[in-house]
This record gives sequence, C-alpha cells and structure tokens, in this order.
Amino acid sequence: RYFKIKDLKTGMKRINLKARVLAISRPQLALTRYNDCVMFANVTLTDETGTVKLTLWNGRINSLSVDDIIEIENANVTAYKGETQLRIGRQGKLKVIKSYEGALKKELEHAPNLDNIAT
Repeated sequence: RYFKIKDLKTGMKRINLKARVLAISRPQLALTRYNDCVMFANVTLTDETGTVKLTLWNGRINSLSVDDIIEIENANVTAYKGETQLRIGRQGKLKVIKSYEGALKKELEHAPNLDNIAT
C-alpha cells in the first residue's frame, strides 16, 4: 500500500511512497555526536497531493536526480523544526523507478535526425 504525501503524519512508521524528485539541496557536512563527519542533502519530493522533505545521507545523495520518479519502502515520518520529513533507516529502501536522465537520453535517441532534412 502506498501513501499520498498529504496523508503523512509525524510518528507514522513503515511508510511506502511513490513520488517525483522536485529539488535536491547542495550536500552539506555535519558533525555527529560521535565526532564523525557525514554528508547530507535534503530532497523535496512531490506527488499530486503535496510535497515533503527527505534527508539523504552519504552514499545515497548521488543516487537521485531532479525529476526522477522514486519508490520508498519502510520509511518513517518525523518532524524537524516543525516540518514533516521522511527518514529512511537501515531497513528502508529507496529505488529509482524512472530516471529523468535515462528518459531524456532515450527520447533523444529516438528523435528524428534533422541534419538530413533538405531546406
């Protein structure tokens, strides 16, 4: 079962969601309570009902592009500074269903070759 963004409430667990990547923030460094440096970026997701933020950490940051259609499994809904956010823990999954870059490349491959058209 997939939830819509408008139905997400703080405290919900094991959420499945399909959404489009609307924006990705510039990655930033953060210092953990264990004195480790980690990279994070905030991703704004959208569906027909609204938007929500998703925080990606370290290696997952480069796995998405703007306009990708993604599927999230087993996420939790939290609040940070009063804003509803999604968190993908160790048990969560994130996969790209439809890559924007891949779709664009495919579209360009099938475009008519305009160089051979006589004017």
